[in-house]
Amino acid sequence: MGTVPLRMRFRTFTRALLALCTAGFLATGAACSSGGASSASGSTPVDHLTVSTSAADFTFASLYLAQSEGLFAKHGLQVTILTGPAASAIPYLVAGKADLTLYSILPGLLAADQGADITYIYQNIDVFGVALIGSKDITTIAQAQHLNSCRLATTPAGSLTYNFAHLYSQELHLKCTLVQLANNALIASGVEAGSYQLGVNSLAPAVAAQAAGAHILIDPRSATYQQYYAPPPYMVEAYYGIGTRLEKMKGAVVKFLQAIQDAENLFRTQTPAQLTAEIRTNSAFAGQSTSSLVTGFTQLQSQMQGGCNGQPHGDIDQACWAATLSGVATWGVPTFNPSSAANTYASRVDMSYYDAARPH
Repeated sequence: MGTVPLRMRFRTFTRALLALCTAGFLATGAACSSGGASSASGSTPVDHLTVSTSAADFTFASLYLAQSEGLFAKHGLQVTILTGPAASAIPYLVAGKADLTLYSILPGLLAADQGADITYIYQNIDVFGVALIGSKDITTIAQAQHLNSCRLATTPAGSLTYNFAHLYSQELHLKCTLVQLANNALIASGVEAGSYQLGVNSLAPAVAAQAAGAHILIDPRSATYQQYYAPPPYMVEAYYGIGTRLEKMKGAVVKFLQAIQDAENLFRTQTPAQLTAEIRTNSAFAGQSTSSLVTGFTQLQSQMQGGCNGQPHGDIDQACWAATLSGVATWGVPTFNPSSAANTYASRVDMSYYDAARPH
């Protein structure tokens, strides 16, 4: 394909990619889905937290499993999941409408650059493969390369997927306009329908799109992907909040992480099919395809075996944080400076919540 390994070819993009976080601070409007039971036996009063996230995405499955399986109530906690457009997740956090967010790393870092007291407390997932998919008429990379113009669907600027959209466009010399969509589901459905000739997506929605007639042109499970495109591991998603607020609700936050760890234990004890059946009892996932969810849970089960740079899942140590800053720098946001004093481990990471939530 005329490419060289990703570690040597990630370019520093010069486009303004701040649409997600800067303009997004002004976004309004969302849909709320209430958390688990309103009270737990013997727990009065019940603590409450609101968690913002961008969508019911399979990579956020631990949050939704904890909700649908009653694990928050088990720990004497009520959780409201606040969903909306991708650009809303951080504004809700900064404005105090949410206590925590489960989201991509970079928007939080950009919010911190603008003065927000962002504190990361738990790793959700580290980097994993991003597929290139084609519509039903685009079955090979060669066909995509011969298009005189095309529309390539991606998630918003400043995301890992957007970075891969640039990478694939440049490495494969595609003549594409990048179209930013709110979430992976819209990318998959748009490519299936032929509204976009190409799309970039994580593996599970790519498999769902394939089942509906689209084609996977670059498969993150393939040797080609591992040789040319796979980046070194670093955190992609995490739980984070406003540090001074988190300190005032530490007991509730610790209960929250205990429930999340209970949900993650399900990944170690149940099959992907069982996990799929359980998550589909949550109305947010009811319409998602069984095959894509099974694929996603298979991928997540592998990741739950460990965390960033060999640490236990959820832990963020200094080596992991350094790798994350280095990895996120390849996403190409011109204003992001990984060497800034504001981005040091001591400034941005607080593992005391994680330590208190771990079984002893």
